[in-house]
Amino acid sequence: MLSTSVPHRGDPVAGCFVRDLARSLRARGHEVTVVAVARRTPRGWDQALAAEGVRIHPVRAPGASLLYDGGAPER
Repeated sequence: MLSTSVPHRGDPVAGCFVRDLARSLRARGHEVTVVAVARRTPRGWDQALAAEGVRIHPVRAPGASLLYDGGAPER
């Protein structure tokens, strides 16, 4: 799966629909890897909250902050 956001420690609500979909696919027997934009915080990179059996591959991309804290459409 490719997503602009996944739940993180600093924002466990962002992208929760992605986590739920990944869980659902996993429950149906699929291997699931989520590639998502990493979330930058003042202290560094936030840790993604994975669902059991789901691999998360965070990508540290320039401009990633547009996808959190209100999101790109609002900006």
